[in-house]
Amino acid sequence: MHIFDKFVHSISVVLLQNQLLGTTTLTISNRKFQKSKPRTIFILIAMSLFLVFAALVFYQKIYLANNTVLYKSTDVILIIINSIYVIAVWLHALFNSDKFSHLLNAIITFDRNLYQFGDGVDYTKQRKRDLLESTIRYTVVVFTVVSFLVIRVYICGEELLFELLRDVLLLIKSVTCHQAVQLVSIIKTRLEILNKHLRELLDSEDNPRRKNGRKFKTLCKICDMHHHLIKINKLFNKTFGMLLLVMFGLSFVTTVLCFFYISASVQTAETDWQHGTLAIILSIPFLGDVVYVCNVCYKTVEEAHLIGELIHKIETEDEDVIDEVEMFSLQIYNGPIEFSAAQFFAIDHTLIFSIIGGITTYIIILIQLSSTLLAK
Repeated sequence: MHIFDKFVHSISVVLLQNQLLGTTTLTISNRKFQKSKPRTIFILIAMSLFLVFAALVFYQKIYLANNTVLYKSTDVILIIINSIYVIAVWLHALFNSDKFSHLLNAIITFDRNLYQFGDGVDYTKQRKRDLLESTIRYTVVVFTVVSFLVIRVYICGEELLFELLRDVLLLIKSVTCHQAVQLVSIIKTRLEILNKHLRELLDSEDNPRRKNGRKFKTLCKICDMHHHLIKINKLFNKTFGMLLLVMFGLSFVTTVLCFFYISASVQTAETDWQHGTLAIILSIPFLGDVVYVCNVCYKTVEEAHLIGELIHKIETEDEDVIDEVEMFSLQIYNGPIEFSAAQFFAIDHTLIFSIIGGITTYIIILIQLSSTLLAK
């Protein structure tokens, strides 16, 4: 099977999800990723219908709902940020399809070079991992949706339209997060392959000169492929940096409001266990995605740092190899593999602690206001 076909088959789950929810305009034709006009029209129609639907929910929540000021105000904020995120995702799909296509083609080119190098990617393993993650994700989404429908609609008798709006958000957020994690994992897998070859280079005791410069050629090839991965990493940041920034902002605001819901529910004369339980359930997928994305990005960066450690363990008196190691070191220093949200902040474990600190700060401020809102 052609490498293009193998790669497309390995990411077919994510690609299908994106196409169904309109988070990409790409289609496959003659072993090429191309922008599809029907999918573009579908996204434009979906945006128009969603805006009308969001406006209807907003009107219903403001003028028709009988909730307290506390719940009404937080629901209105959720409607606004949900709508902003969904529209941002669709706009991203419309205006970044060329960058996304370029990114996927760059990965395929890398895999072709890797195959010529005498190695290859285990696409079957990649697809199985993708299917497992999709199953877990949709299990969480279905559990969250069913919980909200049962508690808010059937027990509390609240509006169904607001829950449908939230369901759209959960689906689109899950798909976009899955897509980002999948692409970062692809970069990580290729880095692991390069590190494997570097370890084999270190384990070999052959002199590169006596073997017709085999070690030197291998090191040059690894350096060249690492440079290709740096370009792929930059393409990823350019393509998905802004979208990840919006996703982290959405997760932060939603989590703050969820914990505010919990604290306010506990402070009422009669503890509102229904809304408190729903807030806990809603915060799980948002916090889970933040931790998961940060963890995958952190592990990928650590895998990239390992390359620098391995090349400096090469001991040789060959001038060509020494020069190549120095050039490789400069390449790693000047083009580090890292992930950022539109260059506002790095995506790693430190971001998790920053978000936790921010959530704590805002919850303390909101708790001080909750008594006034509850009184009203």
